Parts: sequence; structure tokens; C-alpha cells
Amino acid sequence: MSRRTIESNLRRASSILAVLPQRLSARSSLPAALLSVPRHRTRPRPKPNATDLAQLRADNATLTTMLDEAERAEALRVDEINDLYAEAAKSERTSDELRGENEELYDKLQESQRLISYLRDQMQAAGQHSAAYAPADTPAIDYPTSFAEPLERLRELPHLSFTGNRKTTQGLDSQSVDNWLNVAWDGLLALNHFARASADGTAGGDFLSWCKSDESGAFPFPAAKVAMRESDTVAKNGKLRSERMLPVPVAVEPGARRSCRRI
Repeated sequence: MSRRTIESNLRRASSILAVLPQRLSARSSLPAALLSVPRHRTRPRPKPNATDLAQLRADNATLTTMLDEAERAEALRVDEINDLYAEAAKSERTSDELRGENEELYDKLQESQRLISYLRDQMQAAGQHSAAYAPADTPAIDYPTSFAEPLERLRELPHLSFTGNRKTTQGLDSQSVDNWLNVAWDGLLALNHFARASADGTAGGDFLSWCKSDESGAFPFPAAKVAMRESDTVAKNGKLRSERMLPVPVAVEPGARRSCRRI
């Protein structure tokens, strides 16, 4: 977390730090010693002075309680299994997306290496050997430290308008893994650059075409991470489909809603 982020709002900085242990503990499995501990249930003890009928009734009540517990436990297991199936399907889709992205990035890397080699040869032929191998002087990107921070830095993205739910965006910190935040910020920078070019009339095609071309310039973004249409699973599910619908700025069309593009 940057010093600027901490000093600008101590309360928000503390909330970001508080989320981290919760996120890590939620994603960690129990130690093996705790997993092996059996669950114990309290059983009513027989009453020494009870009649046979009273004892049978007490035993029946105990068995009924145990059956209810077993039914609830079975329902929980079914829900857990369904969640695991859903998680497995999601992981498989993510794996397919990453495989395609890796192939695209490899091709881009090879193309870039060939271009660098060609340009260096040209510079050396022109007598600029030192410049050909000088390190690139490119500004570092100031990545946000939480999903709440991009909402406060929208002034850096003047060609974008945020119409989503701020609370939902801030809640992504408890779900984020790996480099999601950096990828999201790279996507916003690329979208802002594309929107500016579109407003100037220098961009041809949609955002996906932009990412595939050399027009992206200093703000490249992997085309494999851009989806111009939702998957069949989302398209056929009303609840999932509605979550992709965001309000359009009034200046564009009052009261309208449009499907957001997935990045």
C-alpha cells in the first residue's frame, strides 16, 4: 500500500488491511490435526427412575433429533458438492481462457523479440550502437492497492464514466486473487486510451479490435481477456445476465441500460 493511500484516508487504509487476514483465512484449509477431530454430539442420558414407556419416548425423541441432524448435514453436503461442481466448471473456463491468453502472449512476445532485433540491427547500421542497447526510459504505472482506489482515481480516466455500484466494487477486495487488481487497472487504462482515440476519430473498430492492433500503443491489453459477448451460461441465466447490465450515462441515453463488456 502506497504512502499516499495511507495518509489520504486512514480509515479506508485500515479497512483494506482488515480484509486481508479474512481473505487469507477463508481461502486456507484447516490444519490436518483439526480435520481429523471427530464431531461430538450431546446425547440425553437415561433417567434412572423413568418407566419403560417414558424411556422409550425419550429414546424416540433422541432418535428423531439425530435424524433431523442427519438430514440437515446431508443437505449441507449436497450444497457443498453443488458449489464444488460450480467451482470446478468455473476453474475449467478460466483455464481455457488462460490457455488462449498464454498462446496469444507467446505469439506477441515472439513478434516483439523479432521487432526489437530488427530495430537494433537498423540502429547499429546507422551508427547508433549505444542507443540500440540503451534501457527503455518508460514511466512506471502507479497501480492501485485496493479495488476502492480506482473509484477515487477516476479523474485519471477522463474518458470513462463509472455507473456501477461502488459497494460491490469495494467488496472485490475480499475475492481478489493473484493479479486481478493490476489486470483491472490495465484494462481501465486501455479503455480510457481507446475512448479518447474513438472521440478523436482515430480508432477503427471496437475495443477488441483495438487490443489486437498496434494502435493501443503505450497501453496494451491482452485481447484474450476481452469478451464482446457473454457465455451461453450467462446468456441463459436471467440473474447472471442482469448483473451484467449497467446504467448508461444520461448524456448518452436517459434511463437506458446496456450489457457491460467482460474484461
